[in-house]
Amino acid sequence: MIEMKPVGERISRLRQRKGMTQMALAEKMGVTSQAISKWERGQSFPDLSRLDELADLLGSNLSYLLTGEGA
Repeated sequence: MIEMKPVGERISRLRQRKGMTQMALAEKMGVTSQAISKWERGQSFPDLSRLDELADLLGSNLSYLLTGEGA
């Protein structure tokens, strides 16, 4: 089972490594910065159909984003 909080922590860490603000990531994803904040805090989850795009924007892969493995 995939837990939202660790996924959110990885999203936050990867975003920061890319030097991207929540607002910048939100603009690239076409969502609000509040949505990004909720993802990073594990309060909600990105749309499953857009996870590949999110991983790509963060310079990662889907496996790492969801499980922390395969970086």
